[in-house]
Amino acid sequence: MNIFRLNPKDTCFLGYRQMFGDVLSMHHSDIIYKNWIIPGDVSLFSLENGCYSYKNKNFYFIFPKDFIYKMFEDMKNGIQRNHIYDEICDLYNISSHERPKDIAVTLPIDTDKKTLKKLSKYNLKLDNFVYIIPEAYSSVSMSKDFWKNLEIRLKQQGFDVFYNSKEFNIFESYYIASMCKGIIGITSGFLEIMLQAKVPVHCIYTNLLLHNVSAKENARVYSKKYFPNVNAEKIYEYIANEYSEEELINSIIINLTNKEGAVK
Repeated sequence: MNIFRLNPKDTCFLGYRQMFGDVLSMHHSDIIYKNWIIPGDVSLFSLENGCYSYKNKNFYFIFPKDFIYKMFEDMKNGIQRNHIYDEICDLYNISSHERPKDIAVTLPIDTDKKTLKKLSKYNLKLDNFVYIIPEAYSSVSMSKDFWKNLEIRLKQQGFDVFYNSKEFNIFESYYIASMCKGIIGITSGFLEIMLQAKVPVHCIYTNLLLHNVSAKENARVYSKKYFPNVNAEKIYEYIANEYSEEELINSIIINLTNKEGAVK
C-alpha cells in the first residue's frame, strides 16, 4: 500500500488517540477528522495488513499492532531495526522522493489569544522560560528529584519554568513551545510534535517501559535529529544511563546556555 495513491473519497485513517487527529489538522487543515464509536464487529487491532473494508470504505490503522509489536520485540532481542521514520515509510511504500521535505504548521484561529489568556494565571516570564515535558507513555521517566534539581538550576540561570499540562490542548501546547527558550523532556511522540516549533530541544532517552529496550537502542531508533522538517543543530540528545543525574543536569544547562564545553 502506498498512501499517496489511495482514493481519499473512500479512505479513512484510524487513530486510538485524539492527538492523531489534532496532529493531522496541524499539518493538513483540509483533512476532516472526528471522534468515531467503533462498530461492534470492527476491531481496531485486528485489521488485516493494516486495512479493513466496511460499507465501501477502506480503514487503515495508522500504526498496525503487528508492526508496532514486532518492532519492539526485535529491538528487545537485539535485532537491528531502522529509524522509526524509515520503518514507517517502508510500511506504506513511500519512496524517498515522496517523503515530505517541509511541513507547514497551521493552528486554529485565536489559538494565541486563548493560550495567553490561560497562561496569565501562571505569571510565566514569556520572554525567558523553558518548557519541560517530564513524562512519556512508553519511556521511563527520571526521578522527581531530577526534575526538582533541574528546575532549581534553571531558575539560578534566570529561566522561568513551565511544565507540560493537560490544561492545554495540542495546539496551545505547540504555541507555548514556540515561545520558549528551549524544550527539555523525555523522548515521546508529544515531544516529536514540538520539534516543529524549531526551538532548541533537549531530549532525554531512557529505557522503554514495557518492552525492556535499552535507552541506547531507544535513542538510535527514535533519534529526533533524523525526522523531517527539524533543525538538527538545535537538537541535543542524552542517553540517561550514561550520566549521573547531576552530570545530566550540568550537560543540559551547558548546552541550553551555550557555554563553553557544550556537547550534542
